[in-house]
Amino acid sequence: MATQFDLFRISVVATRRPSLFATVEEKDSYMEKIFSQNWQFEHRKTTFDYVYIKNSHQRIIARIGRARLIEYHSAPERGFEREQMPAWQASTLVIDPTDHADGHKLGFEVNPQIGNGFSILKSMIRHINNLIDSPFELEINPINNPGTFFSFVEKSESPISYLSITFTPPNGLWTAGSSAREEVKQIVNNTGATKVKTTVSNPNGLDTSSNGLKDAVDYAESGSGSIKARTVSGTKYNSDASQKSAIVSGESAEVHQNVMINPQQALGQN
Repeated sequence: MATQFDLFRISVVATRRPSLFATVEEKDSYMEKIFSQNWQFEHRKTTFDYVYIKNSHQRIIARIGRARLIEYHSAPERGFEREQMPAWQASTLVIDPTDHADGHKLGFEVNPQIGNGFSILKSMIRHINNLIDSPFELEINPINNPGTFFSFVEKSESPISYLSITFTPPNGLWTAGSSAREEVKQIVNNTGATKVKTTVSNPNGLDTSSNGLKDAVDYAESGSGSIKARTVSGTKYNSDASQKSAIVSGESAEVHQNVMINPQQALGQN
């Protein structure tokens, strides 16, 4: 038995100029503060609760859950009548709130009873951003398995005719010399944008061999954005479908105990 944790990157975007790119300490402090609180939010007309559990090895452990009605049958003397009772379903979250080469990272326990992790987390982040008067906003993106986009390009029978990459401003997580990172930073500093979207198209096909494009794709796949593409023949690509995961071995109860002791494994950092 094993439990899967889907991996996400959280970007902390400073929204009030001139400090669009705040210090590492300011961002880490904000992450720690936000995810050490309890939140109740709406997702698709259903109320969800985010509950802080503990801080272990500088990783925040929490759970997201919702109430559901469970159907069951009554005792024989009551004719096995069908009845319902309220119960809670929850997923464990592990968050690394620190800024380093693989930081500002979140692992979400996959649980079909809860729903799609990315969709739920986007609703929670939207709620937090709307509720708090803060100089920061949070953005979240799936971390993709590296090289997935170019693998799609190589396997496609026709060239890419449409490519759109949406970037979230950097947290300082990526190579300082990356042309994509520096370009996004310059645009954000000049305009105050919290997202930057680049779209290119050519009905006869695009050249996808440039180093600049590789930098941009690597940047997005690290959890700093999303990629959508379409080939000349109409085959589509969406980076959200190639999400990276961490696997924690063991029975369900054992997994949760292990995560409490060693939360890094749910982030693929062990």
